[in-house]
Amino acid sequence: MDINKKAVIHRDPETVWKGLWNIEGVAGCIEGCKKVEVIEPNKRYGATVVERVGPFSVSIKMELDVVESEENRRLAIEASGTDDKLGTRVRWRADVGLEPEGDNHTAVEIRLHAEIRGKIASLGEGLVKRKVHEGLEKFTSSFAQMIESES
Repeated sequence: MDINKKAVIHRDPETVWKGLWNIEGVAGCIEGCKKVEVIEPNKRYGATVVERVGPFSVSIKMELDVVESEENRRLAIEASGTDDKLGTRVRWRADVGLEPEGDNHTAVEIRLHAEIRGKIASLGEGLVKRKVHEGLEKFTSSFAQMIESES
């Protein structure tokens, strides 16, 4: 499934870029992210996400790899993880682009490609896609608020 989200953050691209590397801050913007760890700075991370999808509660231990990085312009992250209890596997790639927009504003475009297998996928693509879309909306809003509140 593919989901795109674009938002304008009222800060310059350099500030938004620095915010993307605030790992604890970004983790706080992800609903259900209970734990994050730096394995190799700017390259590899681990995270645990606990979420309710339909009648199921999942706890997915994720491995995240930064696969592309162009300072103040773009970032690509690939992640995969499993909930062993439900046999659910998740893989996704997020491409994040930053573009200056007017005075001290940055357009942030997130292109997310996700693959979900197992019991969660059995709920149907519509429900799963809606849940992923809601998560991306909440992340974008929380991230913008975090960046804009920094002085």
